[in-house]
Amino acid sequence: MEVVIRRQPDDGKQTLGDWTIFETSDGDSKKVVFSCKTLELPDKLNQHSISCIPKGEYECEKVVATAAIPYPHIWIKNVPNRDGIKVHRVNYVRQLRGCVGVGEKHIDIDGDGLKDVTNSTHTLDKIMAIVPDKFKLTIK
Repeated sequence: MEVVIRRQPDDGKQTLGDWTIFETSDGDSKKVVFSCKTLELPDKLNQHSISCIPKGEYECEKVVATAAIPYPHIWIKNVPNRDGIKVHRVNYVRQLRGCVGVGEKHIDIDGDGLKDVTNSTHTLDKIMAIVPDKFKLTIK
Protein backbone atom coordinates (compact mmCIF):
# COMPACT_ATOMS: atom_id res chain seq x y z
CA MET A 1 0.00 0.00 0.00
CA GLU A 2 1.19 3.50 -0.83
CA VAL A 3 -0.38 6.67 0.61
CA VAL A 4 0.37 10.00 -1.05
CA ILE A 5 -0.73 13.61 -0.64
CA ARG A 6 -0.10 15.59 -3.80
CA ARG A 7 -0.37 19.28 -2.96
CA GLN A 8 -1.39 22.11 -5.21
CA PRO A 9 0.66 25.30 -4.85
CA ASP A 10 -0.66 27.23 -1.85
CA ASP A 11 -2.12 30.69 -2.26
CA GLY A 12 -0.72 32.13 0.97
CA LYS A 13 -3.97 31.35 2.78
CA GLN A 14 -4.30 27.59 2.45
CA THR A 15 -2.89 24.50 0.76
CA LEU A 16 -5.22 22.17 -1.11
CA GLY A 17 -4.29 18.66 -2.11
CA ASP A 18 -5.32 15.16 -3.08
CA TRP A 19 -4.93 12.14 -0.77
CA THR A 20 -4.58 8.89 -2.70
CA ILE A 21 -4.23 5.35 -1.43
CA PHE A 22 -2.69 2.96 -3.94
CA GLU A 23 -2.61 -0.79 -3.86
CA THR A 24 0.78 -1.87 -5.14
CA SER A 25 1.48 -5.18 -6.76
CA ASP A 26 4.44 -6.88 -8.37
CA GLY A 27 6.43 -4.56 -10.57
CA ASP A 28 5.42 -0.94 -10.97
CA SER A 29 1.68 -1.58 -11.15
CA LYS A 30 -0.49 0.63 -8.91
CA LYS A 31 -4.24 0.68 -8.46
CA VAL A 32 -6.10 3.55 -6.78
CA VAL A 33 -8.01 2.15 -3.81
CA PHE A 34 -9.31 5.46 -2.47
CA SER A 35 -8.87 9.17 -3.07
CA CYS A 36 -10.12 12.33 -1.40
CA LYS A 37 -9.20 15.97 -0.88
CA THR A 38 -6.91 17.51 1.73
CA LEU A 39 -6.88 20.91 3.38
CA GLU A 40 -3.83 22.38 5.10
CA LEU A 41 -2.43 25.70 6.19
CA PRO A 42 -0.19 27.56 3.72
CA ASP A 43 3.56 26.97 3.64
CA LYS A 44 5.07 29.28 6.26
CA LEU A 45 8.43 27.49 6.49
CA ASN A 46 7.17 24.85 8.94
CA GLN A 47 6.33 27.35 11.67
CA HIS A 48 4.37 25.84 14.56
CA SER A 49 0.58 26.30 14.37
CA ILE A 50 0.58 28.50 11.23
CA SER A 51 2.16 26.30 8.55
CA CYS A 52 1.66 23.03 6.77
CA ILE A 53 4.42 20.49 7.36
CA PRO A 54 7.29 20.08 4.89
CA LYS A 55 7.02 17.77 1.91
CA GLY A 56 8.60 14.39 2.57
CA GLU A 57 7.99 10.88 3.84
CA TYR A 58 6.48 10.31 7.26
CA GLU A 59 5.63 7.32 9.39
CA CYS A 60 2.00 7.38 10.44
CA GLU A 61 0.04 5.52 13.07
CA LYS A 62 -3.65 5.14 13.80
CA VAL A 63 -4.65 6.58 17.17
CA VAL A 64 -7.74 5.82 19.22
CA ALA A 65 -9.84 8.68 20.55
CA THR A 66 -7.99 11.03 22.91
CA ALA A 67 -9.03 13.95 25.09
CA ALA A 68 -7.82 16.38 22.41
CA ILE A 69 -9.37 14.51 19.47
CA PRO A 70 -12.33 12.43 20.67
CA TYR A 71 -12.48 10.03 17.70
CA PRO A 72 -9.98 7.73 15.94
CA HIS A 73 -7.48 9.64 13.78
CA ILE A 74 -3.95 9.43 12.33
CA TRP A 75 -0.72 10.69 13.89
CA ILE A 76 1.95 11.89 11.45
CA LYS A 77 5.17 11.10 13.29
CA ASN A 78 8.66 12.61 13.27
CA VAL A 79 7.82 15.91 11.59
CA PRO A 80 10.97 18.06 11.91
CA ASN A 81 10.65 20.64 14.70
CA ARG A 82 6.94 19.82 15.18
CA ASP A 83 4.86 17.48 17.27
CA GLY A 84 1.23 16.51 17.55
CA ILE A 85 0.57 16.58 13.80
CA LYS A 86 -2.59 14.64 12.98
CA VAL A 87 -4.93 13.79 10.12
CA HIS A 88 -8.38 14.59 11.44
CA ARG A 89 -11.85 15.90 10.70
CA VAL A 90 -12.09 19.50 9.59
CA ASN A 91 -14.16 21.62 7.25
CA TYR A 92 -12.38 24.99 7.31
CA VAL A 93 -8.72 26.01 7.19
CA ARG A 94 -9.32 28.18 10.27
CA GLN A 95 -9.81 24.94 12.24
CA LEU A 96 -6.23 23.82 11.52
CA ARG A 97 -3.06 24.40 13.54
CA GLY A 98 -0.64 22.51 11.30
CA CYS A 99 -2.54 19.26 10.84
CA VAL A 100 -4.11 17.77 7.72
CA GLY A 101 -7.86 17.83 7.18
CA VAL A 102 -9.51 15.40 4.78
CA GLY A 103 -12.81 15.55 2.92
CA GLU A 104 -14.73 14.54 -0.16
CA LYS A 105 -14.63 17.79 -2.17
CA HIS A 106 -13.08 21.25 -2.19
CA ILE A 107 -15.82 23.88 -2.18
CA ASP A 108 -16.41 27.20 -0.43
CA ILE A 109 -18.94 26.05 2.18
CA ASP A 110 -19.24 29.31 4.15
CA GLY A 111 -18.80 31.93 1.41
CA ASP A 112 -15.52 33.36 2.74
CA GLY A 113 -13.68 32.93 -0.58
CA LEU A 114 -11.59 29.98 0.64
CA LYS A 115 -12.02 26.35 -0.37
CA ASP A 116 -13.20 24.05 2.40
CA VAL A 117 -13.60 20.26 2.51
CA THR A 118 -16.93 18.45 2.69
CA ASN A 119 -17.96 15.23 4.43
CA SER A 120 -14.83 15.09 6.55
CA THR A 121 -16.17 12.63 9.12
CA HIS A 122 -17.23 10.11 6.47
CA THR A 123 -13.96 10.58 4.56
CA LEU A 124 -11.77 10.01 7.62
CA ASP A 125 -13.81 6.94 8.52
CA LYS A 126 -13.14 5.51 5.04
CA ILE A 127 -9.40 6.18 5.35
CA MET A 128 -9.28 4.58 8.79
CA ALA A 129 -10.99 1.45 7.41
CA ILE A 130 -8.42 1.09 4.61
CA VAL A 131 -4.99 1.99 6.02
CA PRO A 132 -3.10 -0.39 8.31
CA ASP A 133 -2.30 0.55 11.92
CA LYS A 134 1.11 1.87 10.76
CA PHE A 135 1.97 3.14 7.30
CA LYS A 136 4.15 5.57 5.40
CA LEU A 137 2.74 8.83 4.01
CA THR A 138 4.49 10.69 1.21
CA ILE A 139 3.71 14.38 0.79
CA LYS A 140 4.61 15.81 -2.62
